[in-house]
Amino acid sequence: DWENIAEEIESLGRSQRTELSNRLRNIIVHLMKLEASPVTDPRRGWQETVVVQRGDIKGVLDNSPSLRREIPGLIALVLPRARLEASGILALWGEQPRIDLDSVQYTEAQVLGDWSPDAPGPVSRAKERRRPGKRPVGPRSR
Repeated sequence: DWENIAEEIESLGRSQRTELSNRLRNIIVHLMKLEASPVTDPRRGWQETVVVQRGDIKGVLDNSPSLRREIPGLIALVLPRARLEASGILALWGEQPRIDLDSVQYTEAQVLGDWSPDAPGPVSRAKERRRPGKRPVGPRSR
């Protein structure tokens, strides 16, 4: 039945678009944390997440090349939520962002390319995040 087939195709397209949006948001949140966080750890974990998500997006686009033209609009769509998430995560850890997250914009090339924000200057171990009664937070801790 052609109507059911058309509905299935449309549903699959929505699902892939949602997956692409979620992966773009995840990359943007991690780019914001890399750019805004004053601490040196867990930067490697954030960078790893960006690399993995970029690879996964390549897979989504290989399966649905027509989604590529939607990327600029999807970045604009997910940016407000990504800002809220990044600022909330930094606040959770008691971090004051080094930049104004409300003014941060990312291009498609920054989100999907090999661009990465510059690392902050070194932070002494005494100033790095600590949880009460726990060891310092490391790259895999969040």
